[in-house]
Amino acid sequence: MYIIQYAITLPMTASEADRGHHYMVARASVEDSTHSEGVEPIVNCPATREGKEGRLTYKRIHMSKSLPGWLVTVLPKTLSYIHETCVNTYPTAQTFYESPFFKDNLTFELDTVIIDNDRGDTENPFYLTPAQLKGMKRMTVDIASNDEPNFSPSTHAFSHPMLEERGMLTEGWQERADPVCTVYKLVRFELSGYLGLGSLCKGYVGKALKGNFCKYHSKLHCWMDDWYPQSREDVITREVEQLDELAAWWVHYHKEKGKPLPSVPEAVLAQMPQVEREALLKARADHARSIGQPEEAAEAEGEAEGEGEGEEEAEEERETEPEEALSAEAEPTPKGEMESEVLGTPAGIGGAM
Repeated sequence: MYIIQYAITLPMTASEADRGHHYMVARASVEDSTHSEGVEPIVNCPATREGKEGRLTYKRIHMSKSLPGWLVTVLPKTLSYIHETCVNTYPTAQTFYESPFFKDNLTFELDTVIIDNDRGDTENPFYLTPAQLKGMKRMTVDIASNDEPNFSPSTHAFSHPMLEERGMLTEGWQERADPVCTVYKLVRFELSGYLGLGSLCKGYVGKALKGNFCKYHSKLHCWMDDWYPQSREDVITREVEQLDELAAWWVHYHKEKGKPLPSVPEAVLAQMPQVEREALLKARADHARSIGQPEEAAEAEGEAEGEGEGEEEAEEERETEPEEALSAEAEPTPKGEMESEVLGTPAGIGGAM
């Protein structure tokens, strides 16, 4: 088991970081989703975990244009996506990733905790055992470093002030920031079998997540002028609206292609409130009927999605994309194989957690 702990210090309170996270997730999910790529929200509803109220999300993250070339050659074209299940109960969150291709051979879990008045020096925020700590790797993410992967001056804390009274982040800002908090993320990753592919993936996953954590928490910082004046309730309301709009576009996309919607695991359905669960199942049944397929077809997860599609069909998709769908049109620009292709990883991997 490959275990990594990331420490991401932010120049704000823990409650501000939580509010900014909700804003960032919604905005980045929309901006990163273009031309049948990016984040596909499937479930987004209230939930409880260990007696705490929070939100449950279940998403399909499409990333065929973001994966390194060597991995694309291994994965079938139709399975270049993963499923993300997250329960966010501030100040903690728990996220699980599943791959229809790797199935039980893949373990990919992410725990998050935000600690107020913390400068990244808490030794064991997840209360791991001595044996787990011994094998754990630690990484520090500096959102104001232009040496980090995914550096972009337009949306990077290094070159962007956070509110006029808080100023720029200069060298050594972590020791001076007031207020301050740290987001700790613990990743557990294991991929068995596949002739050593798991060992190759370890290096990619470690660098990819560090780059994404830097990228999206920098955006959280840079967008503070937008979300700071809003209450937490307003931010979450807008987050729900934006993700619902994005989900509606994906439903339209599947309907236009005559394909069933992605299935929802029983474990996710069981965590949903009854009203939301019944509404979801009804919408799925209506969609199945609208494309002339029996209701069970919705369980096929659209596994034939993308099969046989070439450049001509991809161009047709771009031409027929609905107006209201997405605000961002830019495609990620790969610069190489492993490290540089981290640049295009969608918000769900590392950002939307």
